[in-house]
Amino acid sequence: QALASQCRVATPSDTVVHSECAFTFFSPFSNDRGIVVNLNTFAGTIPELAAPNGKEIYLRIVKDRKEKETTSDAPTKLAIGVEGGFDDDKYEVVTKHSVVVLDASGNVVAELPYDESTKATFPEQVTRSVESII
Repeated sequence: QALASQCRVATPSDTVVHSECAFTFFSPFSNDRGIVVNLNTFAGTIPELAAPNGKEIYLRIVKDRKEKETTSDAPTKLAIGVEGGFDDDKYEVVTKHSVVVLDASGNVVAELPYDESTKATFPEQVTRSVESII
């Protein structure tokens, strides 16, 4: 609750870096810890480089590719994405979000999953900030 006052809501003029780390080439697909996005500065990074000043609140984004079950036969047309052609969508992307509090040394103090069923448990300012990033 005390950290909720640090959260800002992203506006169209804000730059939100949530597709990869601002310092490395890590992305939400890179490992099982993904990246964290500061809910005040909107800068995405890996937890080791977050370097918070005291306790700060972040949104963790983790993405994973799962191969879809394919029931289609061999292609009969030289085309992509049409019936009888090659299937260009053979992976499903699963995205997980969680709200993370990191201390000054970068250790996780608290981590709570964030989805449709849990977002009502967060303070309104945190929910609005997270929704503006997602």
